[in-house]
Amino acid sequence: MRKILLICVLSTVSVCPALADVGDTFTVLTAEGVEMTFVVTDEENKTCQAGTGNGIESRCVSSATKGSVTIPRTAGDYRVTAVAEFAFYMCYGVSSVILPEGITSIGQEAFNESGVEELSIPASVTTIGITPFPHLTRLTVSVDNPVFSSPEGSNAVIETATQTLVAGCGGTVIPPGVTSIRSYAFSFCPVSTIEIPQSVTSIGGHAFYFSGLLTIEIPSSITVLEDGVFDTCGALSSVTLPEGLETIGPKCFRNCNKMTSINLPESLRTLGHNVFESCESLEEVVIPEGVEEVPDYAFTQCSSLRDVRLPESIRRIGDGVFAACLSLDSVSLPSGLSELGYSVFGDGSLSSIRLFCATPPSANETTFMENYQIRLYVPQGSAETYRSAEVWRNFKDIVEFDTNHIADIKPPVTQEPAYDLTGRRLSSIPSHGVYIRGGRKYVK
Repeated sequence: MRKILLICVLSTVSVCPALADVGDTFTVLTAEGVEMTFVVTDEENKTCQAGTGNGIESRCVSSATKGSVTIPRTAGDYRVTAVAEFAFYMCYGVSSVILPEGITSIGQEAFNESGVEELSIPASVTTIGITPFPHLTRLTVSVDNPVFSSPEGSNAVIETATQTLVAGCGGTVIPPGVTSIRSYAFSFCPVSTIEIPQSVTSIGGHAFYFSGLLTIEIPSSITVLEDGVFDTCGALSSVTLPEGLETIGPKCFRNCNKMTSINLPESLRTLGHNVFESCESLEEVVIPEGVEEVPDYAFTQCSSLRDVRLPESIRRIGDGVFAACLSLDSVSLPSGLSELGYSVFGDGSLSSIRLFCATPPSANETTFMENYQIRLYVPQGSAETYRSAEVWRNFKDIVEFDTNHIADIKPPVTQEPAYDLTGRRLSSIPSHGVYIRGGRKYVK
């Protein structure tokens, strides 16, 4: 890409010398005196776009620009047909942008982190990239637009033919009749709560990624939550999931740090990898019968998790599932379990494991991360089988129990004492802070 410094004052100069190559950049002064960068997109048809389209450094104006900005219909010899991705990214001082007729495309995150609060999309726009308007509060579409619409009061962009909400903003109200929400439609939006109507049957991946949601209720029309729908919604504390929901995709609730519990519906059959990773406040989870796998890294770094209930249907517990779950003192593994992955209990603080399976599940040397000093409860008559099984033979404290009388199970009478960082013995395990036990450091 060549950058040609070519300054045209639009109020006095109507034609700039032609640029020979697609990708060449040039600069003009707008009617407000704002220096704006363009890049040639089609030399033969003489078109260009505002901004270079090269990631977050592709702004069409300086990040220090303030006030109103009008994108011209023409820049020199070129018709302006697109607003490039990130064109006004982090332009906090830009209070308004006027788009001319002739713009056909608005790129990814074009107005993200800008000071623009209101935007009217002209009739000529037929393509809108992901997450273009998250910080706007008012969003409208020309009634003459053949592709998109914006029902009154919705503050949303709807693809008319499919009734798909393709872009929302902080002030969006999803209108009845919308059938789907596009991927990233509300990502980065400061919206705190939003009502999803029953007409919506699908929510695309990362639809609410990094949004400001506090609460959300999923309608019964949804059977699948795609990848990362609520990923990194750090303020999300209340989630209502419907009966009928069958799949929660990978990373769906990752980094939802305010969520203390979640009720998984009985209809659920599949969880995706990393689904609750780093949900630091999550304390308890009951996985319903019918789910056969706890997938890789499902609860990794859920540092407050203290109670996990696994159904008899579980056959596999994947890699790193309970790694760094520092509040999980004990866990019960169901009778049908046949496989444990790598580092399942890595860097945890378990004192005991209860196995209801008479046949030792397959495991490897990293499954317990050398944490073989904990007590292992196994069904009556199976202790010798465990003592002779690969990996399981490393446990020194294997105790049989009657699986019909699980209330008889008691924690070990003695446990490794805990110490603070100065070496002083603690009377009990602290609920927060750092301590040493068994030669290992734990953080809660």
